[in-house]
Amino acid sequence: LVIVASPRSELVALMQSAGSEENARVPLQALRGALWLLREAGSGTREVTDQLLLPHLHAYRRSIELGSSEAIKHAAAEGLGAACLSRRVVADLLASARLSQVNTTLPRMLRQCYLVVHRDKQPTAALQAFMTQALAWCPSRP
Repeated sequence: LVIVASPRSELVALMQSAGSEENARVPLQALRGALWLLREAGSGTREVTDQLLLPHLHAYRRSIELGSSEAIKHAAAEGLGAACLSRRVVADLLASARLSQVNTTLPRMLRQCYLVVHRDKQPTAALQAFMTQALAWCPSRP
């Protein structure tokens, strides 16, 4: 998971003013004051985001809830706020420089994902291809 915002945002400007983009870190105080773009309560992404961010931020002082990660990343690119999303979800907008990754003092944020398959069902070729692709994304697996 990464924190992203518009390249024109205050968080990115603060990070850039702190030095080279690779080494600069946005402090917690700035993150606490940010407007956060969040998934709706009850979604898996929101649950993980709350687990990873709230122990450090204590609360979202200001937030907007949106119904999809796609909506969140585009709202962030338009400068509406900061978001915490999967690097894979935002890769296209990071590559096109419509979003910037916000480096922070937070610990590395990882999301646990599960691949569940019914043990009594024979996987189709399409399902097997999907599982192979999904497992290839995993940095490490048991």
